Amino acid sequence: MARPAEGRPLSAPERDALTSLLARVTAAKTMAQRQGPIASTAASLMKLGITEMMFDVAMLRGDIAGPAAMLDGADAAGMLAAPGGRIAGGTSQVQRNIIGERLLGLPREPRSAP
Repeated sequence: MARPAEGRPLSAPERDALTSLLARVTAAKTMAQRQGPIASTAASLMKLGITEMMFDVAMLRGDIAGPAAMLDGADAAGMLAAPGGRIAGGTSQVQRNIIGERLLGLPREPRSAP
């Protein structure tokens, strides 16, 4: 995790955001351990959760590092790469569709004719 710019302590909102992310990591880890080796709808929940969490982590790193993070270094690279995680390995929207159809029982999304 990035250090605050110029060695400043984390602000209360930054500490809250970091605590929230750590809680999400713990919840995702626990869910993954309970799922076991069999792929299921839980795998879509995990993929979506981890993808969104990694995006939020990259953005928080940039926020904590300050304006200099937008110029160069690991924080800048992380912020630039973060949106790609939502596309790689199955888009977040596809994962949401799987969760909606298989877990929530929503109707399938209409498919267009070829």
